[in-house]
Amino acid sequence: MPYGHIKQYRELIAEAQKKRIQITKKQQQQIAKLYRDIAKDLGKEIARKSEKTLTYRWLKDYAKSLKGQSKQIYADLQGIVGAGIFDTAVAVSRAEEQFWGGIMPGVSERFRDAFSSIPQTCVDELMNGGIYKDFTGLSERLWNYKGKFDRDIGYIINRGIIEQKSAYDLAKDLEMYVDPQAKKPWEWRKVYPNCNRVVDYNAQRLARTSVTHAYQLSFQRSTRNNPFIEKYQWHSSNAGKTCELCRERDGKMFPKNRVPLDHPNGMCIITAVIPKSMDEIGEELSDWAAGKRNPELDRWLGRHTRPIKNKKLVEKHTDSVIIKEKGNILKMDLQFFAEKDIKNQESVSLKRAIRKYQFRIGEHEAKISNPSEFYPEWDSYDIRYQEGLKRHWNKEIRNFKQSIQERIDELKSRGDYDE
Repeated sequence: MPYGHIKQYRELIAEAQKKRIQITKKQQQQIAKLYRDIAKDLGKEIARKSEKTLTYRWLKDYAKSLKGQSKQIYADLQGIVGAGIFDTAVAVSRAEEQFWGGIMPGVSERFRDAFSSIPQTCVDELMNGGIYKDFTGLSERLWNYKGKFDRDIGYIINRGIIEQKSAYDLAKDLEMYVDPQAKKPWEWRKVYPNCNRVVDYNAQRLARTSVTHAYQLSFQRSTRNNPFIEKYQWHSSNAGKTCELCRERDGKMFPKNRVPLDHPNGMCIITAVIPKSMDEIGEELSDWAAGKRNPELDRWLGRHTRPIKNKKLVEKHTDSVIIKEKGNILKMDLQFFAEKDIKNQESVSLKRAIRKYQFRIGEHEAKISNPSEFYPEWDSYDIRYQEGLKRHWNKEIRNFKQSIQERIDELKSRGDYDE
C-alpha cells in the first residue's frame, strides 16, 4: 500500500515498547548503584576500624553524614527518573511521528512540529504532578522517600542501641541496610520492624511507574487530537503475574479522554483504533495540504502550543520556590534541595558528588561527540531535535561544572581538598 499499513504501526509501537523495557532496566541498575556506592564507602570505613575502636560516637557521626548524602541521592534520583521519562516519551512520540509522517511525506514537518514538545511536556506534568488526582508529582514523592531514608537511618541506630548491639555490629547492620543487594537475616524484621527491608524499593517502584506513565501519557499527548484515531484499546502484558485488574481491562476499548492510568509497576500498553483505511487517511491529508478546510487537522497539526495550566497545582507549589514558573510552564528547580546545604554536608559526600558529576560530564561529552553510539536512530532525527539535545547536554555540562566548583570551594575552605 502506498501509505503504509496497520502492521507497520504495530511494529513501531512494539519497538517503542522494547525501548521502554530497556529504559526501565537501565534505571533499575542506576538506582541500585547509587545505594551500592554508599554501602561500599561505609564498608571501607568500617574495615579501617575494629570492634574495639569503632564507637557509638563515630557511628552517630557517620549516620549524620548519610543523612547529608541522602540529599545528593535525591538529586541523582531526580535526574534518573526525569531522563527515563524523557527518553520513553521520545520513543513513543517518535513512533507516532514516523508512522503518520510516512503516510503523507509532504507534511512530515508538521508532524515533527506537533510531536516535538511532547517529551518535555511529559517530564513537566509527571514530575510536577499535573496528571495525578492529589497533584503530588514524582519529584515530591521522591523527596518523601528521602525523608523515609533519613528516618530509617536514625531508627536503626536507636533500635540497635536499645537491643544492646555493639557499635561494630550496629555499623554492619547499617551497611546491610544501605546495600540493596544485601540479604537480610530472618531476625532483621524482628529487630527493625519499622524500616524498609530493601532500601531502594520505593525509588525502584516509582522509577518503574514513571516510565509506565510516561509511555501512556506521551501516547495520549501524541494522539488525543488526531482525528483519525477514534478510541484506544488496552493490551495487558500477559506476564506470569498479571493482576486481575489488568486481565479485566485486556482488549477493552476506551474513549480517548477516559483511559485510566496503569497501576504502579504496570507494563500494559494502549494502542490506537483507526477506523479509516490508509488510503482514506492519505487522501484527506493530501486535500488538507492542498488547502482544503479541515478544522480537525488544523487543531492537530496547526502551529499552536498548549501551556500547562492547573490552578490547584500553582496554588500548592509556586510559593514554595521549589517550583519555578516560566511563562505558563511549571518547572521543578532541581538544584533547590541539592545545592541548598552544601556547607552542612560531610566531606565524603561532597567528594562522592564531585566524582559523579565528573562521570556525568564525560558521559555527556561522549554523547555530543558520538551521539549515534547512544541513539542508534540519531541520523533519522530532525536536525532541530538533534541541535536541541546537544544544547541540553551542553547546559547540563555547565551545571555539573558549576556544582563541582562549588564543592571544591567548600572542601578548600575546610582544608580537606586533595588536588
